Amino acid sequence: IGDIRGMWPLNADNTSSDLEDISVKANALTATNITSADAVTGVRNKATDFDGSTEYLTASATVTPTGAKSIGFWIKTTQTSGGYIYTNNTGASANNGMMIYINLAANKISAILSKGTAGTNNYRIDSNATINDGRWHYITHTWDGTTNSGGAKLYVDGILDNTATALTTTDNTPTDNLRIGANSGATPGDYFNGTLDEMFVTATALSASQIR
Repeated sequence: IGDIRGMWPLNADNTSSDLEDISVKANALTATNITSADAVTGVRNKATDFDGSTEYLTASATVTPTGAKSIGFWIKTTQTSGGYIYTNNTGASANNGMMIYINLAANKISAILSKGTAGTNNYRIDSNATINDGRWHYITHTWDGTTNSGGAKLYVDGILDNTATALTTTDNTPTDNLRIGANSGATPGDYFNGTLDEMFVTATALSASQIR
């Protein structure tokens, strides 16, 4: 499925402080406040449950590619407040990086790429589907690295849900390290409350057939 940058089963088996990356990149995740009690039944084997208040995972900022990319994961949640799922940007548009989170206003998934210009995101996609129904949903975000119409896409359960068009091909190295389950600020916040499984990142925009 392209140039894999990370593939994490998120088994949370707690054999070490890291969660294994089974891709050739070996970008293991470092856990904060995640214990063996957070290893729950997942889509495939175990998944990691996040408590919405103290738990998150981190990895290097360079895990997230610049330019074309795909980020995917399985999610199960009933969260109604904004929770960050995957981010290496504190939320400021003047920073660089990717943010995927639960939209506070609509209980949907949003994906934003900032381009380092205050007040202007490169693109933003909000899902049409709500995902906080307590069931497993498969989310994939892709960007082809261009300004082509609809070049940024958001899939829900393998079906194209919404698209956006990037303002520029500029995509600088992310400002912050990757954080999963909370925002990437020096003091974490906006914690995710729910379960994540089978997360991956590639440096290519996967096709609809590859995602299905």
